[in-house]
Amino acid sequence: MRINSDKSVILLVDDDIEYRKSVEIILKKNDYRVLTAGGVESALEILKNNHVDLIISDLKMTDGSGFDLLAKTRELSQEIAIIIQTAYGSIKNAVSAMRQGAYDYLSKPFRNEELLITVEKALENKNIREELSALREEIAWKYGFDSLVGVSDSMTQLKSLASRVAGTDIVILITGASGTGKELLAKAIHYHSSRRRKRFVPIECTSIPENLLESELFGHTKGSFTSAHTD
Repeated sequence: MRINSDKSVILLVDDDIEYRKSVEIILKKNDYRVLTAGGVESALEILKNNHVDLIISDLKMTDGSGFDLLAKTRELSQEIAIIIQTAYGSIKNAVSAMRQGAYDYLSKPFRNEELLITVEKALENKNIREELSALREEIAWKYGFDSLVGVSDSMTQLKSLASRVAGTDIVILITGASGTGKELLAKAIHYHSSRRRKRFVPIECTSIPENLLESELFGHTKGSFTSAHTD
């Protein structure tokens, strides 16, 4: 059965039917949509046919482990949040789960409040990651080199050169007639550089006196213009 809802969808995987039902009740009371599975294979079948935001999986089950489910889930999607839970709690298992891509690890028995807080944080983390991913895609499309219109040999060479220098710390001087896209090219270089997390600040150079602009770009010698007191 497919679920179409704005509510977060949680897949609960545990081979203990009674335990599974009790956790399902808690989650549904807190306005979550819940799908259930008794093992790894049935969980994977549900994942292939339904949208799932979060998986809460037991560690040890009859047809596999929570780690097996985690690995196979990651083959299907990098976006689904995963919480591993078990009565066989240990620091080693917790560390292993986190390293393999689980958001968190819960040791049974746990309080209802502990479960709900962990679920809420996992879903918040998932939403943040999705928003960041969407923002990166938007920036890559908006300021990527492919956004620069042109298919001529000169334009192709320009894009290739810009993509190479973007990964360096050298000073770049872009020249060209007004309206040819110098600022667009500068933005593309900026957003592909190690400084992409910092602001891109365009400056209208025509408003700066020529001698001061040359000084800023190329340096100056003492006495070359007013206020040039040192080299």
